[in-house]
Amino acid sequence: NVVTKVRTSSGINAEYGILSEPESKGLPLDRQPLSLSSITSLGVMFTVYTENNVRPLNEVLQQQAHAALCAFNKLTQSFNTLQVRSWLLDHMHANPFTSKRCLMHGRTVFQKPGRPLRRSSDITIENGGSTNTNTLTRCRITVNDHETPAGHRLLAMQYVSRQISVLSSETLLNHRVHITHCNDASIYLLSSMKGVSVKQCSRTTIVTGPIAGALYLTGCVNMRIIAIARRVVLRNCHNCRLYLITATSPLLLAGCNDIFLAPYNTFYCGLSGHLSHANFNITKNLWDTPASPMCLDGDNSGKVYQKLPPEQFHLFAIPFNTEGTTTGLVNTLPVEYAAQTARSRDRVNTWYDMVQKCDLSEAQTATLASTVQARFHDWLEATGHQKELESLIKLRDKS
Repeated sequence: NVVTKVRTSSGINAEYGILSEPESKGLPLDRQPLSLSSITSLGVMFTVYTENNVRPLNEVLQQQAHAALCAFNKLTQSFNTLQVRSWLLDHMHANPFTSKRCLMHGRTVFQKPGRPLRRSSDITIENGGSTNTNTLTRCRITVNDHETPAGHRLLAMQYVSRQISVLSSETLLNHRVHITHCNDASIYLLSSMKGVSVKQCSRTTIVTGPIAGALYLTGCVNMRIIAIARRVVLRNCHNCRLYLITATSPLLLAGCNDIFLAPYNTFYCGLSGHLSHANFNITKNLWDTPASPMCLDGDNSGKVYQKLPPEQFHLFAIPFNTEGTTTGLVNTLPVEYAAQTARSRDRVNTWYDMVQKCDLSEAQTATLASTVQARFHDWLEATGHQKELESLIKLRDKS
């Protein structure tokens, strides 16, 4: 069986009209030859999936069984146009590599809290105190690696809400990732990947390892994205903070506003190895030179994007251990952000020094500790981090 993945679903006859030889124009379709070079051109729109392999259209049609059906003439190295058209229509199927198919027919990695995970070493998800059972039953994380060849593997995430999701390299390596309709979640993609697409998500933190291709964000609101990608593209996004390493200028398309840009601010133990695997050069980082068609006159740039103020920049700690040797940031921070990081570290050191110099009694130390803890809990409640911290504690207890 041959499955054809079609990038366009209409206008086949029009394409034949363009590709047919000039001397054959005006002839009936069953008498028009279609050259081998024209078949190669059709391969831009059609991809043949057979026996767990993706192969060029011209290569498949020259195989004996299919060449006979398409009336291949070895002397003229051409096919019969009508026969090729019939062959394509007979073998045309829905694209087997879409996120929709992956969600419907993929291998379920996680579906509902309380059920065992297929790869507990790779993926850990916690509810974080939510009681919305409808949202939980809709949550889906699936992969299609059981039915697709390497190079076309996909992981799809949908309706992840009020949860922490951690995926590591065994599950994600060389996969494309599609994330849709997630909110109030924390998603960690700690691996090198081919590409990541995020659509219709809100109030969610997404942390990624190296993305060999592009990171696409569409229709997202109030997001925090910490990513390394060769290209970053945003459309219809509002109030998003992006901490980036990217080799090309971030592209902000129509509908984007209040986009804050900053350098990549985290690391995990396996990051250096993943950078090598993705052949990613981090010496060139264009995070602060975005391009936007809405800013061609220079007047709207402040409304569309701006650099994150240094006083709002903080390092992000990933609360999970992975294998590897990376022990710090892989990128060099710009001077203003490095200075802010140093000031934050100095404030903490000054606080500890001040407490030690006060020479407090045990009772005073206990009172100070309870006061600081109470203020910390108040801050967690005010910022909405309480549930996230509770989920992290549960994950620690289970590990």
